[in-house]
Amino acid sequence: MATFHGQDRLVTFDKSEVYQNTMSVQVHVAGIRQDHLLKHIRHTVEQHLICSTAQDPLRARQDPKNFNAYTFTTLVPSRLSRKLVVPTTKNIEDLLTRTKRTSQSIDEERAVDVHFELTKMLQNKRRAALWVVSGQQYFCVVSHAFVDGVRMAELASMPLDMAMFNNTTIPPFLYIPLVSECMCVQKMDTSSLWNRFLHRHRTLTVDYPFRTFSRPDMSTTHCSIDALKTLKRVLEKRHGRKISMRFVVTAFVVRLVFLCTSSHSVNIGIVGAIRPICSATSHFNNFTAGIAHIVRPATWDTLAAFQQLCCVVAQLVRDEDTMNSLALGLYIATNVHDLDVYGNNFLDCLVSCAPPTQSANSTLLGHSVSIQNPMMVRTTLPLYVGCMSTNNVMHFHLFSRCKALQQSADQLLPPFLTKTHPKRLR
Repeated sequence: MATFHGQDRLVTFDKSEVYQNTMSVQVHVAGIRQDHLLKHIRHTVEQHLICSTAQDPLRARQDPKNFNAYTFTTLVPSRLSRKLVVPTTKNIEDLLTRTKRTSQSIDEERAVDVHFELTKMLQNKRRAALWVVSGQQYFCVVSHAFVDGVRMAELASMPLDMAMFNNTTIPPFLYIPLVSECMCVQKMDTSSLWNRFLHRHRTLTVDYPFRTFSRPDMSTTHCSIDALKTLKRVLEKRHGRKISMRFVVTAFVVRLVFLCTSSHSVNIGIVGAIRPICSATSHFNNFTAGIAHIVRPATWDTLAAFQQLCCVVAQLVRDEDTMNSLALGLYIATNVHDLDVYGNNFLDCLVSCAPPTQSANSTLLGHSVSIQNPMMVRTTLPLYVGCMSTNNVMHFHLFSRCKALQQSADQLLPPFLTKTHPKRLR
């Protein structure tokens, strides 16, 4: 029997809520029969289990008598795969049947209802992950205590003909005692770091706390990947350096906050994945967050949308080294030294972007695939923004507990991104 440590312990709000902080995603497969889909996913999971270790997250189960402990099942892969990949339940099928479908996607309210039903299934079975098959689609639901965002993307796309995400782009990390800590401090700008400590309070309000309101407000929007890449190149030309796509998305979110509220600044976290080389520093959850304090300039309201984005990106670029060092330092503090360092208490927003897709057209047994409705509703923040790309489209999912940001996804993208071509911007 093992107990939760590091981030695995921090992602649960208390010991009894291991299965309340969950993530799920819906994958639609065009033109496939349910029995063929169920059989294929079970075979795929079985092959994964055959090649995996005895401590694979898919073998983990929460201990029924100790909420802070878990065990690893010794079931043979063929039997375990049948427990992890199951047909849909009547409750989920009723929700899907009553839903009006638009472009093969269930509406936002029903999507949250389905997520809660999936969470109940996961809680009853005490597994780390489940694949639930319904007609021409399957849902992948995971417990955040056992699975982080990158692993979630891997599991959701595991049945596909080609891995959807290339995780080798995540930089490897080797922890060397004292040396790693010194490297973090060396690259930090002390004035920028001090600025973060001075602003350890939120400027946005949590009007619907998760313990009272289990359902956050959810809204969605999407944009062409090509349009985002063009905008990224224009911003790079403007700033004379390479700019991460996560900075572009973060600039959208900051602009949205300043558009919908009177906040003079915003504390925003940008999730980053870590790929530890040494198993001693690796846990189920291997991620961190770079924290930026973005200030609204006095001339903000007079600026055009593109100029506003440039203003935010300039502040992110200026503090990038400190953000990266602080992010690595937070990972070392939580996953190496097992300290209770929890930055969400003063963050206004958290932005999470899944790794970029490798193929513009994903398939499963030759059938076209679309990934929809990534869910993480158990957030405590005023605003959480999750991004996932599929079939050359970036999908933005906003989960808000702040009244001023309710149903604000239609204002996330700047008007020029859909009305004019970004290349025309100067």
